[in-house]
Amino acid sequence: MSQEQKPLVDITSMDSASISSPLQWVGMEGISIPLLFDAGGECPHVLNAKADAFVSIDNPDTKGIHMSRLYTQLAAVSETPLNHESVHTLLRGFVESQKGISQSARVALHFDLLLKKPALLSDEAGYQSYPVTISSDYKEGACSHTVKLSIPYSSTCPCSAALSRQLLAEALDSAFPTDQVDKHTLLEWVRSLNGSVATPHSQRSFASVTLALKPNQWLFIPAVIKQIETVLGTAVQTAVKRQDEQEFARLNAVLRRRSPKSKSLCAHTERGAELHAESRSSRKPSPSQRGCDGRILQQPVSLSTLTDKRVTIMLRKNPSGHYPTVSSKAFIDPTAIICGHVIIEDNVFVGPYAVIRADELDKNGHIEPIVIQHDSNIQDGVVIHSKGGAYVRVGARSSIAHRSIVHGPCVVEDDVFIGFNSVVFRTHIGKGCVIRHNSVIDGIDLPAGYHVPPMTNIGPGFDLSSIERVPPEYSSFSESVVSANNVLVDGYKRIANEM
Repeated sequence: MSQEQKPLVDITSMDSASISSPLQWVGMEGISIPLLFDAGGECPHVLNAKADAFVSIDNPDTKGIHMSRLYTQLAAVSETPLNHESVHTLLRGFVESQKGISQSARVALHFDLLLKKPALLSDEAGYQSYPVTISSDYKEGACSHTVKLSIPYSSTCPCSAALSRQLLAEALDSAFPTDQVDKHTLLEWVRSLNGSVATPHSQRSFASVTLALKPNQWLFIPAVIKQIETVLGTAVQTAVKRQDEQEFARLNAVLRRRSPKSKSLCAHTERGAELHAESRSSRKPSPSQRGCDGRILQQPVSLSTLTDKRVTIMLRKNPSGHYPTVSSKAFIDPTAIICGHVIIEDNVFVGPYAVIRADELDKNGHIEPIVIQHDSNIQDGVVIHSKGGAYVRVGARSSIAHRSIVHGPCVVEDDVFIGFNSVVFRTHIGKGCVIRHNSVIDGIDLPAGYHVPPMTNIGPGFDLSSIERVPPEYSSFSESVVSANNVLVDGYKRIANEM
């Protein structure tokens, strides 16, 4: 006859704790688990990962948690590809497994992501490993994620490069003491061993980027890594041929020339992240001259990039909490800044260094949007802003040319062309108008179909009867500008996808 099994002691259900207090997080760290990770191939990768698992103790009288139940839940997460749904299910399971003890849960997944990288120019390819940490929090049914990436890149030490150039200049002066130098002789000297007077050393750095995602959103990590590496320009290479080595050297020189002047010997490690991003630079060279460049984004972002080895946030939240809404069919140049309550519709082109900023409130704390309607183009260096939260709209198929300013309150109707370096403010520009370069429209509405000649200032009291209607050739020109920029939208988006 079998003996009846006695129940095992469970201290969590015994007497209350002697000191009553809730605990924010209780759990385990460094648990080994396999993960299925979708890197865009035919089947998910199997990754060796480490997991940190935590739940809260919200009842102050509870002594502890059911630790083994977290471990059991973690084992199940390896059976489905890693994504928002699987992590959300895992964290909800953490909370439910504690049977009323916990209301919040947290997991951190640490792994190395192995990606295949093509060479810069040749057909070679190799594999690069990237340390990744995905930290996820669950509270009140919502799940939010933070992704940390570490991306290695190489660069030429600016101090070493300057000293090398100095030696080269001295060698040239010694080899060619006269004022006149034969071009062929000079080129032969540069190509010979005599031209290798000094070689600047390279240094290894790491771009450490942390992206805080909006609740219930997910990130396709391989695409983000490719985007960052593309703009860094000198990401660490794998398999290379001579043309790749030469291109890598050229890119290093290009990036060094673009760097701002600095008194620091390591200026490239001191470029801080812009606007709501904290830059942390740690420069501790070892005998092999390795550097470390750390940057952390603290602002949640919808789209981000690295520009000239610094972190810039292209879409930015304004102080009142409004975030831009941008169609996936629009193209925004990486150097442009879109901030606040901005709505950008399909097939819109926003060129380099344009700024569209909706961040001021009216006296009641309200803000109207800046709306860029479909098939319009905002060209290089354009500024669109609004005073006191006033409404701004750029109608469909309209062109705002280079360095122009559109300042609200302002409405620009459909099929309008505003020439470069012009200013429109406190006005309603009618459909089909053409405003030529260096003109100002301030405080007066312009009816549909008017043609404003170059360098014309129009304000209150201006006699609009003195202005002609738009000639057919300028209407055709306006249409051709829209068409050209629509082609650019498709072209630049295709290039971005290839990257």
